Amino acid sequence: MLKTYKLRIHKIFYYRSPYVFIWVITVILFCNFILTFRMVIRNFMDREDIAESYPGIVFLPLKKYLKEFSIVGYYTNTISSNPWTDVNAMWAYQQAQYALSPVLLDFNNLNHQFIVFNVTSAKVLLEKIQEIQAIPILDLKNGIALVKRKNQ
Repeated sequence: MLKTYKLRIHKIFYYRSPYVFIWVITVILFCNFILTFRMVIRNFMDREDIAESYPGIVFLPLKKYLKEFSIVGYYTNTISSNPWTDVNAMWAYQQAQYALSPVLLDFNNLNHQFIVFNVTSAKVLLEKIQEIQAIPILDLKNGIALVKRKNQ
């Protein structure tokens, strides 16, 4: 004859409560891991790729101020005897031109309303701003600044 057992709910949880608790925690952790992994993958797929070594990335904050202009001045004090053969001066100029396009930069011309400065120190920047009677619009604290001439 078969023996029948009366299962009572309190006895099941009484004897197996540590195992049930561990099993429930394991299932919850596994589900959280799966959901977190899906969110990470979704965020990775939806993000915009921004190159860390983008040429001229230091000039990008100036772009929003120059939207309505087609030509602005560009000044640097890093040139040697011939600016068109100085690799360092032209490298920085080309990066600025690339980052700020479609705005054209007029190399070492201070006769425009807005001028992008790329100088070696803040002292040189202040001296040149006072010399041309300009107002600083944005100073990036690394020798790069955007200024506006007062008289134009």
